[in-house]
Amino acid sequence: MSIQGQPQQIDRDYVRLLMIMRRFVRDEFDIKVAISELDAVEKLLHYAGLSRNEVLQEMAKELRSMLVPEAVGEEEAAVQQKVHYYRGVAQPVATTQTTEAESSSHKRSTKRVYRGRVVSE
Repeated sequence: MSIQGQPQQIDRDYVRLLMIMRRFVRDEFDIKVAISELDAVEKLLHYAGLSRNEVLQEMAKELRSMLVPEAVGEEEAAVQQKVHYYRGVAQPVATTQTTEAESSSHKRSTKRVYRGRVVSE
């Protein structure tokens, strides 16, 4: 199975995903994969398939979807459901945009707390 090494457009999320996967592979298999290698993506996907780490396997699925988008509709769904990995923990990223009325009502409803006490604005 030969997968192209780069997606159609390289962005910050793609590079960040490669770096995190590289760290997981290095920790579990004690193998260093340089991102500059021509077959780095294939190596990372191979070791992710062998891994017992579920987070690494999920990252491999996300990487495959970045490399080979199956359909335009699915690509848009993937953009809406972006996941940010912070220290190996998946955190969904909110991509919805709020209107000015919603954001101003949200600002009014929030409380400011300073050293355990509510501060009025």
